Amino acid sequence: MADPALLSLDFPSYDVRFSLPSNYPDLIASQAGLSFWAPESPRWLIQQGREDDAHRVFSRLRHMPDNDPYVIAELTGVHEQLERERALTDGAGFCAPLKELLFLPDMRYRLLLAFGLGAAGQW
Repeated sequence: MADPALLSLDFPSYDVRFSLPSNYPDLIASQAGLSFWAPESPRWLIQQGREDDAHRVFSRLRHMPDNDPYVIAELTGVHEQLERERALTDGAGFCAPLKELLFLPDMRYRLLLAFGLGAAGQW
């Protein structure tokens, strides 16, 4: 067994150990406050029909001009992905999100990963 005197040197004082966890809500609040200056998601902008804004955000995030082929290709990829999702969930009504989770391979992988992490966290 380790010497208690040596163990006490590795840990900060009681006041510091107590104050660090109590500051977590402040950190979360500051992140939420900073999120007001974050750009909106280009994918969300396209879903809302604001394609010009999405194009501008993509070019700003990539530090490329608006007419760059990479930016245009990425926007086209987002459009294609949204069309595939709409085709898959079209007419599903209330069950559309569930259908999307179960039948899109990427979403199914994320769902299984989330369940696996939740189960592993129980041990």
